[in-house]
Amino acid sequence: MWELYDELIDGIPSDLMVLDAAAGYFWVGVQSELGVGVSAGARRFFHPFSDRGSMIGRPVREVAERVKSWNMVEASLGLAAINSYYNTPSAAKKSGVPLLSNSHKDDRMNDPYIFYQNAVKGKKVAGVGPSHTLRVMMGGICHLTVLGDTEPGGYPLDACEYLLPEQDFVFLPCVSAATKQLPRLLELCRNAVVIICGPSIPLSPVLFGYGANDLAGFVVRHEEADAAMRIIRAAENRSLFSTGEKVSFKATPAL
Repeated sequence: MWELYDELIDGIPSDLMVLDAAAGYFWVGVQSELGVGVSAGARRFFHPFSDRGSMIGRPVREVAERVKSWNMVEASLGLAAINSYYNTPSAAKKSGVPLLSNSHKDDRMNDPYIFYQNAVKGKKVAGVGPSHTLRVMMGGICHLTVLGDTEPGGYPLDACEYLLPEQDFVFLPCVSAATKQLPRLLELCRNAVVIICGPSIPLSPVLFGYGANDLAGFVVRHEEADAAMRIIRAAENRSLFSTGEKVSFKATPAL
């Protein structure tokens, strides 16, 4: 089950170093020599941290290994370290991620809940995790199943094993990469178009080999790297999304 993570970690340059790291209430961030990687915050301490040493000055690969931790804060830092390579402008461009040439250009069409509205009409669609936006944007146009949400009409996460293989489209949460649910969820969705949503998802074609079709992620712009880290620490009060752009990295352009 670790193969996906090992491939992501192995793809990180061995000489790339960590410049900064922070775990805030909503977001976790790691700043490498290339830029900032972000992960959604996870405030569950099932196990202690691997060690008491500083992450700053260590190779990004070494910190990225922490994504395997069962301390979810540490795992989120590991995922952010992975993203401090793949989700930087230079690495994303090298992988083939389409980036906007104008930082002020409207990026709403890279929002998966907008982009897929026509494609999902009349189809069987599932979302995993709290999915208020999915319910609002798509609930009236498709046969929607929501798993792991507390709103009325939802299903428990245990139902994923039974319901995900029946779907045409599945929207997976990016935080599943930190919680280690992602490999199994991708296995269950082999018959569906799979969109992984959110800033935590690494923008790497490695994920296409495991069944993902669209990585609806986020890239922090070079000039906003320091600001992004301040926002994560709550030292600056504005939206993290103002520091970069939403992106859509598709396995095939036809999707």
